[in-house]
This record gives sequence, C-alpha cells and structure tokens, in this order.
Amino acid sequence: MNRSRKFIAGGAVIAAALGYMIYAGVTQSAVYFVTPAELRSAAVPGKAYRLGGNRDDARTQYELAQKMDPASATGWPAAWSGEPSSAASPSVSKASGS
Repeated sequence: MNRSRKFIAGGAVIAAALGYMIYAGVTQSAVYFVTPAELRSAAVPGKAYRLGGNRDDARTQYELAQKMDPASATGWPAAWSGEPSSAASPSVSKASGS
C-alpha cells in the first residue's frame, strides 16, 4: 500500500470516529419539549419531561402582583436574614473597649 492510500484510510477512520462522537453527543443532549396535551396522552412514569408552550400573560401579571410589596420603595420585598451591620446601628461612634 502506498503512502497516499494509508493517509486516505487513516483520514477516513478519524473522520468516521469524529462523526460518531458528534452524533452520539447530539442525540444524548437533545431536549424534546412536549405540550401539556401530549404529556396527558402518553406520560411515562419516572421519565423527566420539559414542557413547552406559551405562558398566559394575565397569569404572569397576577403572580408578579402577588410578590410585590406596596410598602417598599421599589415595590419588591427586601428581605434581610441576619444581624444588622454596625453602620446601620445608632451607636456607630461607640468605642470598641467599652
């Protein structure tokens, strides 16, 4: 076998391996979205699904309104779960030794 045939055969093997790896990676990472109607008709217990479809704008606005806090300056709640910092306390200028 001459050098050019060996080169072509080696390139074909490498191209085939690369093509298989691309195919295997795409098929494993593909995500299929199902509509709620499709899920109701053929749901398989234990299988994970991703639902596709449009969200109702009225429902989205309702949920956002439920999360808003009218007492806040921005309308959104500001929650703090911890000790207040020393800068927020009224006795900021207090000496550390006393």
